[in-house]
Amino acid sequence: MGSMNGFASIAWRIVKWATRGLLALIALAAITWSVVLYAGSMRLQKALEDVNSDPTFVNPVAKTWDTAGPGDNGGPYFAAAFALHKYPGLDVSKSLQSVLEAGWQALSEEKRTALRAWLESKKVAFELAAEGARRPWCRFVRSWTSNPWEVHAPEIGGVAFLGRSLIARAEMLAADGDSAGARDSIRLAFAVADSLKDEPPRECVSFRLSLHEQIMKSLLNLIPAKLTIQECEEWLALLPKVQSYDQLLERAYLWDLHVLVDLLSGPLDRFWHAWAEAKHQGGWRGGFQRRLADPLVKLDGVRALDELRRIIAVVGAPYPEARAELRKMWSDWHGRSRGWNPVRAVFVIPSWWHLDRVQTTRALTTLLKTGLEWEKTRIETGKYPDRCDTLDPFTGQALLLEENPRRLTSRPGFWAVESDEIGATVRGRPLSWVLRGK
Repeated sequence: MGSMNGFASIAWRIVKWATRGLLALIALAAITWSVVLYAGSMRLQKALEDVNSDPTFVNPVAKTWDTAGPGDNGGPYFAAAFALHKYPGLDVSKSLQSVLEAGWQALSEEKRTALRAWLESKKVAFELAAEGARRPWCRFVRSWTSNPWEVHAPEIGGVAFLGRSLIARAEMLAADGDSAGARDSIRLAFAVADSLKDEPPRECVSFRLSLHEQIMKSLLNLIPAKLTIQECEEWLALLPKVQSYDQLLERAYLWDLHVLVDLLSGPLDRFWHAWAEAKHQGGWRGGFQRRLADPLVKLDGVRALDELRRIIAVVGAPYPEARAELRKMWSDWHGRSRGWNPVRAVFVIPSWWHLDRVQTTRALTTLLKTGLEWEKTRIETGKYPDRCDTLDPFTGQALLLEENPRRLTSRPGFWAVESDEIGATVRGRPLSWVLRGK
């Protein structure tokens, strides 16, 4: 009996001291959590003040969004066109893709007939889009100031689908010998893409650039071989200015910075709600687990603000240097944990592929303008220039003059296949204008 009491006494002491130790650890952890939260809050407040006081970091959305200028807003016309156009069925979608990749003649006669009928059925949608393009400005309905992280742009799908249809329509008209109609369709496709030109979110920038790229790639083959000087000038008039692609990514990342400042300036409940929405993890919107990670948000938020400012500076640098730096930042980003880096892993994405897309559209614009100018020279003088001095936006050197067939070529600096950090491959294929004359 005495030994049993002794064991019970020892066990009680162990439990008592273990409980005391556990309570001490909990108290120490709570103190540490409070200290880290306070220190992180102070550092984050200072970082937010630095951003807000810097005149170069402003909200890229104009305060006069809904009253941008005189005349009617084209936005409602484009929105109505998107609604009427709708998503094409699977067979039509496949036919559209074939036309975009290889031209109107890539389809069988049966499929050309079906696609022609489908395009004719979208006449009202095309007319509404043309009405929108005739308006002096275009702004879709947005609420930029109330929870900017929740701003959505449902029109981007309509831009992509309607734009693709207009390219296919241009290919059809060109095959029919209606060059003027093809130019009108291409002009309208550019206008549809540019309905997003004032929208700073990266998805809007990406969809606009993607459609510009598709349009200009189609023009490399769509513009006919038999041209007059007037026709060359009319095709040239359709092309955007190379300078129109300047500052696009800077504005996009300025918007990301504005969104992040808004999220980190208020209660962290808003941040966690945005975090959960972005990662589709509703359980993290509230609760004890989220509260424990609050200090990480404060500390990682400071680093996130610094990193976004660094990205804004990087994308404004010359393309080769900017791409190399963004690729390095992407490698670092891909290895981050959402748990330990809740801000940077979700809200700071160094998207080097957007930089490639901007440069591709610059290169296509340069190539098309140079090719058409060479065709004008051939028509006027009977021969092409002996050399090309136009600089390739990818390399900073002159466009290549190649043979068999004779063509002007822009060669992306990453034209060879390269593997990225997650095993995907990137291929920048050369872009060429085949000279029309012999």
